[in-house]
Amino acid sequence: MLNDTMANTLDHLDTPQPVHLHRAPKPADASPNARWKVADVEALLALPLPELIHRAQLVHREHFDPCEVELATLLSIKTGGCPEDCGYCSQSAHHATPVEREPLLDTGTVLDRAMQAKANGADRFCMGAAWREVKKGRDFDRVLAEMGVESYAGVAVRGRDGQVVGLVAAFARAARPEFAVLAPALAAFTAQTRWSIERGRLELHLRRSLARSRALTRIATDLHAAHVQPDEAFRRMCAEVRAVLEVSAVAVTMVDPSGRLDRRAHVGLPEAWLAAPPAVPEAWLDANLPPGEVLVLGREQMGVHPPGSLFERIGLSWSAVTAMRHEGELVGFITALQFGGERALTAEDRAWIDAVAGLLAQVVGAGRLLEALRRSEQSYRRIVTTTHEGVCTVDAQQRTSFVNQRMADMIGYTVDEMLGRKLHDFVAPEDHELITTKFAERRAGVHERYEHRYLRKDGSRVTVQASVSPLLDDAGVFVGALAMVR
Repeated sequence: MLNDTMANTLDHLDTPQPVHLHRAPKPADASPNARWKVADVEALLALPLPELIHRAQLVHREHFDPCEVELATLLSIKTGGCPEDCGYCSQSAHHATPVEREPLLDTGTVLDRAMQAKANGADRFCMGAAWREVKKGRDFDRVLAEMGVESYAGVAVRGRDGQVVGLVAAFARAARPEFAVLAPALAAFTAQTRWSIERGRLELHLRRSLARSRALTRIATDLHAAHVQPDEAFRRMCAEVRAVLEVSAVAVTMVDPSGRLDRRAHVGLPEAWLAAPPAVPEAWLDANLPPGEVLVLGREQMGVHPPGSLFERIGLSWSAVTAMRHEGELVGFITALQFGGERALTAEDRAWIDAVAGLLAQVVGAGRLLEALRRSEQSYRRIVTTTHEGVCTVDAQQRTSFVNQRMADMIGYTVDEMLGRKLHDFVAPEDHELITTKFAERRAGVHERYEHRYLRKDGSRVTVQASVSPLLDDAGVFVGALAMVR
């Protein structure tokens, strides 16, 4: 009996049996139009992620074959020259790659590729284009045609100032003669939504204004310490400007006293631009960049880009140049570039970038003065040794590192007797606490003028007025203080 049962079982296993991957649909608990209760939704959202994934799989298996995979074919209908700066993408105009810039494929080619994909078993045909957005025009019309759009009606939404703030549109893949009379209905709808759109614009304007103020504060803070690492501070400034203006690239170029141009920092410039930047005479820039103005060069000013040119390869739409002037002299300029798209600079954009240029010009002017002082250190030392004021420097441990003859004579010592000794050795005891407090302020970067008393070598006291400043090294680290004493 047992053997017969086992034999029947083995025979059953040898016979091919159908495998049912679909679960039988469960009876609906409620009508399709029943609304979920809030408590049920909250309970669903509170479930752990693995449980949600499991339930989703169960629902999927009830309605679809779990082993079926959708096959899709992707075609690039517009390759290369993309204005986006994606470091991983070979189609970005910002990087040197073997991918050449190609025009938009014609409709016939796209349809042939779609039919070939279908013949190869593809369930879906996807089209990708290397651009940020499609603007209305020739390419826009061609894309609509490839999408099969035959009827279109749209009404622009305008704010109180008449500026276009949005678009309400309807599309159809078939001939729809009634679209001709759809415009009044769309216009009525836009009239009802205009207030909401304008409120949204106002909120966006306030958010942008706040973001610009914060960005300007960060730039000012960075540039205040630019003498430590100027190129890094300039690079961060370029990143802030790029983010605020929403442009493709930003660069800072200096003009040295001889008129030579020196690009100091940039963010987003393509490798092709860096390898062979356009030559712009300094005299032309000086003549065409008046203070307080932003020079914008669009396609009209730059002309048609010849095939293979730098501008054509990177897809340059426009560039905006802002002068940095210190005491009327052109010391550099900030350049913003847009690759692709038609985003234009507003009056607010121009005022903001001009404020950034003003901050940077002050830093550049101060840096040139500092560089001149460094180059003339020997002359400086000759001056301080012959001045009628006492000059003294101390290191971070308050040891005397330099004294001119006038300073030594003032308190009755020789120069050699003062070098290397602690500052407190020459200060009246009753002023020791004062000097300690003041030196702590020097460490904090405070410049100050105050009175105190020195203890002369003969034991007498002399009251002096000292102008004291902190000394920093090239890395911005406090290394001591300088005092001019009278």
